[in-house]
Amino acid sequence: MMKQIQSICEEAGKYSCLAFCYANAVLDALSVPAELRDNIALSAIIGAYRDGTFIEDEFFVKNPVGFMQQLASSLNKRIKCNVTKQPVTSYKDLPETGYACVRHSYNGKSHWVLAKNQTRIFDSLDDSYCVKNGRPDSARVITLEVLPE
Repeated sequence: MMKQIQSICEEAGKYSCLAFCYANAVLDALSVPAELRDNIALSAIIGAYRDGTFIEDEFFVKNPVGFMQQLASSLNKRIKCNVTKQPVTSYKDLPETGYACVRHSYNGKSHWVLAKNQTRIFDSLDDSYCVKNGRPDSARVITLEVLPE
């Protein structure tokens, strides 16, 4: 049975932080106006979750490259991208330029935020306990190139 939208939104509220980071990396690279990003990202994430191609239960992103390329394609753009996992202890461990999803952990819980050029640029929460009290421990480094039309 297909989950209803409110149940999906409840689950997304708990687990979609990494998906939102991937989406916002694409939207930032494509210079999508900030006021449009949340709606576009939410629509892309729920669509990918419902069809199960790139996002699974508990909003696990099983194919971040495919998800980011599909999002760009939905905006009539093409990107070339890759994601690599990397342990980190601070933002200085990230590449000097480019995007990275950074996981902050604290007391057995974690939360992902998006960094660009070693600086946090996006957090899907207003006030993350893990970011405020925890430390970065893992990153998904994104290489992203917008291709000519």
